[in-house]
Amino acid sequence: MSQESSIWDPYSRPMGDTELLFTKLTGRLRPPNSPNREHLAISLALKLKFPPSFDDPTEYIYQAWDHVLRRHKALNSILIPPNTSDSGGQIRISLRDQWNTSRNDTFTRCDDKDASSLFSRLQSSPTAACYWLPASGEVVLRSSHWRIDAIGMAKLGDEYLELLVKLLKIRTEKAFMAENGRWPPIGPSLEMLVQRKNQTPPDQGEEPRLGEAADALVSEFKNGSGSSPSIGFPTREDSHKILPSNSSRVETRIDASATAQVVAACRAKGIKVTSAIHSAVVCAAARFPRHPLCKSYTAFRPVNLRQALASTITPKRQCDVRVVGVYLLAIPLSIENVFDFGGKHVKDFETIAQELNKIYSKDIHHFWEPEDHSRPINLLDLAGPYAQRIAAQLNTPELESLPAVYTPDLYSFGKLETYIQNEYIDEDTNLEVVKCWISTEILTQNIQFQMWSWKDELTLGASFNTSFYEDSFMTGVLGKVIEELLLGCGIEAS
Repeated sequence: MSQESSIWDPYSRPMGDTELLFTKLTGRLRPPNSPNREHLAISLALKLKFPPSFDDPTEYIYQAWDHVLRRHKALNSILIPPNTSDSGGQIRISLRDQWNTSRNDTFTRCDDKDASSLFSRLQSSPTAACYWLPASGEVVLRSSHWRIDAIGMAKLGDEYLELLVKLLKIRTEKAFMAENGRWPPIGPSLEMLVQRKNQTPPDQGEEPRLGEAADALVSEFKNGSGSSPSIGFPTREDSHKILPSNSSRVETRIDASATAQVVAACRAKGIKVTSAIHSAVVCAAARFPRHPLCKSYTAFRPVNLRQALASTITPKRQCDVRVVGVYLLAIPLSIENVFDFGGKHVKDFETIAQELNKIYSKDIHHFWEPEDHSRPINLLDLAGPYAQRIAAQLNTPELESLPAVYTPDLYSFGKLETYIQNEYIDEDTNLEVVKCWISTEILTQNIQFQMWSWKDELTLGASFNTSFYEDSFMTGVLGKVIEELLLGCGIEAS
């Protein structure tokens, strides 16, 4: 798909293939009874402690958000369908209003008791939105997934808080505008950045070797899920007859001492902490009753591509900060034969963790080796071809002979302080971040786990749909995952 154009419009561009994939996924899963709910919409919650001199920081919270919208035009953009008279038309991302944003559409002061309660009732909005909860001192930023991925949302939170503490110090919008009044255009898509990196023409056709690699990558998932459907967690009885409703989230933490022990144990085993926690998720799922055909674990894992895109930032393109955008690929991950054909659980925590570690450690710059042993293919170069093929798979009907798949996925942020600081200081003005979390709306029978460390404590969260899982059940699931993690790392539970 062509991304660049000889006629540059700073306030409109075609959707990239990866963005389009998320748009199609959202549209396909939107329930008829809840047309305003949006699968995978991302929410970031920031519990803040303001300086004592600010009794009501509402106006500053809004002004900081307004500046974020102006700085990142995609957040205040909508999708424009292709022109029916143009057979080659593409869906475009276009700024809703070039000069003004509607405060009521993008900012809301809420009476909810906390951000988790708000998360369960939120519906989709035309643009990204900011919510302020005075009762809990929390700010929530929320957006459709086609605009921004989870790492981008964390980076956006950092940028928002930097702006907020500056406003708290300056206290006047006019002075702040004079200091920070430069507004860049809509940022580029992942595919546009790949074209820049490779210096390829926008209309160049797909390279055969890339098509072959993309087909092989898609086959990994098709073979893993088709030959042996994935294990998962059981849903409510008769949930297959129920339409999705509100999403919900739960979380649990282990203290700093236990977290340090987990890190040390993983280091001794030569594995990533993410590999250990993902293994614990698989082992916890294996505890539950399952269909006899479900013997393996097959899911998607997100790969953050921002560092690989660093070379695309030039002095002339300083506005191309890798914040707002979908700069990731969700690629297949499969652990074969967790159970044998007799139904025996044959892979333990250590074995699964080591297999996962090989997957998580794969070099994205040498991601796929062609059969002719020619130059290895970079995962970046597969972005467009792979997204196009996965989008086509969305129209493939599920085989009635196979059981429904409720695969639990894991999104790992590592140390959240990599993106969001514990406090933001501007001279004598101090803004403390007491707590934060990121979660996604789920409209399927899948569960998405999120893991991160914050202030040296490991946090495991889960988002899910309440039509299929109860909060109490999911709280118990988190407990089982932590049990498996501590047991697998040889740590006694306190």
